[in-house]
Amino acid sequence: MLQRQDILEKVMQKRQFKTCYVSAPSGLHLSALRESLVSHGIQPIIPQGLAPGTDWASEIQQELQKADFVIGVLPARQQSQWVLFELGQAWALGKQILLIAPPGSESVPFEAQRFLVLRIDVDNREAIDFALEQLLSAQLGYPTGIGRKPYASSGLGAQTDTLLREFDGALQSGSERELEQISRKALQNSGADIVVESPRYGAKDLGADFAVWSDVLEPFVGNPLLVELKRSIKDAATANQSFEQLKSYLAASNSKWALLLYAEGPPPEDRTWRLCPQNVLIMPIRSLIEGLRDHAFPEIIRDLRNRRVHSVRP
Repeated sequence: MLQRQDILEKVMQKRQFKTCYVSAPSGLHLSALRESLVSHGIQPIIPQGLAPGTDWASEIQQELQKADFVIGVLPARQQSQWVLFELGQAWALGKQILLIAPPGSESVPFEAQRFLVLRIDVDNREAIDFALEQLLSAQLGYPTGIGRKPYASSGLGAQTDTLLREFDGALQSGSERELEQISRKALQNSGADIVVESPRYGAKDLGADFAVWSDVLEPFVGNPLLVELKRSIKDAATANQSFEQLKSYLAASNSKWALLLYAEGPPPEDRTWRLCPQNVLIMPIRSLIEGLRDHAFPEIIRDLRNRRVHSVRP
């Protein structure tokens, strides 16, 4: 069996990883992780706070493109939507991802369970060294994109009935948050690779409710697909307000397409939607859930997009 120094020397000679993007909550001490990366001949890319007015999505994507692999650091007490959002971008770019989570932290969120997770403290230099050496050793010949979950080409089947009951209950209670959770669950179980809530800082909303990454959708709508959820669309004015909101999200994130989901409102063929931008899809939440009975989410979006591009608007 190779000793630790032998492994390190072999990796240093043949390694393909030379840069690493580190996604972590602001204020977290990363000196041990930084020192470990440097000692292995890897340049850490650790973004600092972006100045007001910065095109944050574009800057982050450029930094991620430079990196050979990505390390995400999860906080101990609560999830960081910003970290999950960056990991979603890294996933879409085909980067290998390593997660570091404190041993006593809450369970790793669903959308991050597909990554390699290490339950270690971010200031434990010895544990980080050992993990990096194992990762880099295994990386010799590691194919891009390995570890992604297989594409689910079938629908949700009987799960659909449960989701519809939950949807009806949330609709009666008037809870938009419940509607978001149900929609998110449906997307996660139906062929989307990554579904994360967009990061929010204080009262400033920097993105749509969800960002969805899917290899299958890439040729049709690109990555990520932004998803905005509204409980009710009452009239054309409400619809147009939602369109303006989505256009700003698309511009800020450099995304190509968005999906507007709504619980109550006119059917998609109604003239209420006549000013809908060409790159915005609209669909009632109930119609989405019902469609997921027999079809995977990427198939539904692909068909929506094709009809949107080739049909005449009402």
